[in-house]
Amino acid sequence: MRFHFQRCGPRIAQNRTRQMQLIPEAVARAQMHERLLEAERARQAVRLAVARRMQRRAERASMRARRAALVAAML
Repeated sequence: MRFHFQRCGPRIAQNRTRQMQLIPEAVARAQMHERLLEAERARQAVRLAVARRMQRRAERASMRARRAALVAAML
């Protein structure tokens, strides 16, 4: 396989230089996107933990109500 390298004109070289200058901006944008996704996952985990805690609390209240009803039925 042979590679052919051509001399590029000033316009192409200028475009490449501009693209190289934009790389840090693209990297920063990608990192910010990752941080936002990570923050959303963390918020979702907190919401899930709160929902599970509330569900357990409701189940305990339901059991207390059942026991109270059984005790009241026995009297």
